[in-house]
Parts: sequence; C-alpha cells; structure tokens
Amino acid sequence: MDNYLKIGLFVAGLLAGMFVYSKFFVPEFTTEYVEKIVIDTAYKEYREKYLVDSISKSSLSDSVEFYKSKYEKKLREKNIKIVHDTVFNDKPFEAPLRRFTGSKPFLYGNTSFDATVAGELLDIELSNNFRIPTITNTITKETRTVIKPSGLYGAFGVRAGDQQLTPLLGATYLKDKSMIYYNYDLKLRSHQAGIGVKIIGR
Repeated sequence: MDNYLKIGLFVAGLLAGMFVYSKFFVPEFTTEYVEKIVIDTAYKEYREKYLVDSISKSSLSDSVEFYKSKYEKKLREKNIKIVHDTVFNDKPFEAPLRRFTGSKPFLYGNTSFDATVAGELLDIELSNNFRIPTITNTITKETRTVIKPSGLYGAFGVRAGDQQLTPLLGATYLKDKSMIYYNYDLKLRSHQAGIGVKIIGR
C-alpha cells in the first residue's frame, strides 16, 4: 500500500471519527425564550369638593298642576301646598331653612351633594370621592438554555446467583431522551442489549 493511500485512509478515518463524535457524542444546546407579563393594579385616591357658583332657576308656574299630580302623595304626606311663584314676585315671603344631602354611587366611588334651601336653592356643594385603579403591565423576558446530554458510558457490575457473584461488563450510549445499553456476562458468556426511552423527569 503506497503512502498516498495510507494518508487518504487516515484522513477519511479522521473525518469519519469527527463526524461520529459531533453527531453522537457532543451534547446539544437549545435556547428557549420565555416572556412573562405581570399585571399590577394600584389604586389612586381622587377627592374633590367644589361649590357650584352658577345656580340658575326657571319658573314652573305653567306646570303647577302637572307637578301637583306627579308628587301628590309626597306633598300630602309632608303637608305641602304648591302655589304659583308669581305670588311672590317682588314680595318677601317666609320659608323654612333646610339642608339637603345625598350621594350617588358610581363604579369607582361616590359623588355627593350638600344643598341649602330656603324657598329657593341658596347654594349647593358637590364632592367626588373616587378610588381609580391604575393598571401597570410589566413584561419580563427570560432566556433559558436547555442542554440535551449525549455520551458513551462504561459500566461494571456483578450478578448474584448460584451462591456466587458473576462479573458483568457493559456500556450505555445516551442521546437526549433515549439510550442504548449492552451487558456481557463473563461467566455465561451471554450478551444483553436493549433500548430505553425517558418517560418522566426533566
């Protein structure tokens, strides 16, 4: 065999060995990108109170009979008699001084009013008391590298039987989630081989 053939076989064997090593014995690395979105809700207090300074009135004299009928029961219970406001034009009149308060609930709080009345509306104050949610989205990106193991493992063990121990020689090839194993019984000169696959576990 000439030198060129020897060199060619050596190079071919080296390349074949490198291919087998990289294909079956080098572990694989897989990069996973995980994105997490965290939603955080905080609440902001909003309070406001202001006096309404644009109070206006309109006459309902033409509708007295309508409102008498509409509020008939309430007027009778409170012993109230409705008269035309034209009676009081440019003339003093007596009226009780009263205060009216109330509130209306909304989605994020309440709006309240406080009014002073003496025959006419003297003033009215409005108050807002809200608890408004502020939603914050936090996006977290995480990079995780997963290693898929690969390699050839040698093994030595014993088999118990017939009141004596028999030595065993073996080898296991692992590739990610599968494996191929081989055992040789030195006494019986028997061979064992099989394939295994990962069922549970990370």
